[in-house]
Amino acid sequence: MIKKEQSLAPLKAQVSKIAQFTEAVVIRNSEEMAQAVDMLGQIKTIDKKITEQKEKITRPLSEALKNARALFKPIEDQWNEATKTLKWKMVRYQTLQETKAEAKIEKIEKKIEAGSLTFVEGVEKIAGLEPEVRVETSDFSLTFRKDRKMVITDLSLIPDEYWLVDEIKLRKDILAGIQVPGAEIVIIKTPVSAKVK
Repeated sequence: MIKKEQSLAPLKAQVSKIAQFTEAVVIRNSEEMAQAVDMLGQIKTIDKKITEQKEKITRPLSEALKNARALFKPIEDQWNEATKTLKWKMVRYQTLQETKAEAKIEKIEKKIEAGSLTFVEGVEKIAGLEPEVRVETSDFSLTFRKDRKMVITDLSLIPDEYWLVDEIKLRKDILAGIQVPGAEIVIIKTPVSAKVK
């Protein structure tokens, strides 16, 4: 780490020097503007040096990370699929048990309403019909959590306030000259420097 710090020392010195100059720069005439252009060119040159130094370190790390991810991806994909499949089967079983229990409970409730079964007898029969919400083994346990999830049933009924603007398409159309109410082209100046020699 010390060697890397030492190899960055000249670059750090250059950046510090340029940073001090840019703080002190005042552009009042064309000569000072020309000096600022030269300084911006020097900054771009230093930027390339910074990127080169950084990539000497980050490229191999990025490549190693990419290779590690590629190595584990097939295993993770298979693991994810196995997890998803098992959870789906558990939910399907639990839902089936709940549906069966609901049907039995409904029959008992109808018998209570019809008077062929007393309320107390009905409650006793209903008790224990609903499937367990917690399943335990000697090593693990499982509960079924009920999450609320939004589902769109009819796009045409969704009010305008919930729609987002497709800024990419809008930008493309506006720049192509298509008139769109509420949007326009604005010119923003950005200094762009280039090496002459």
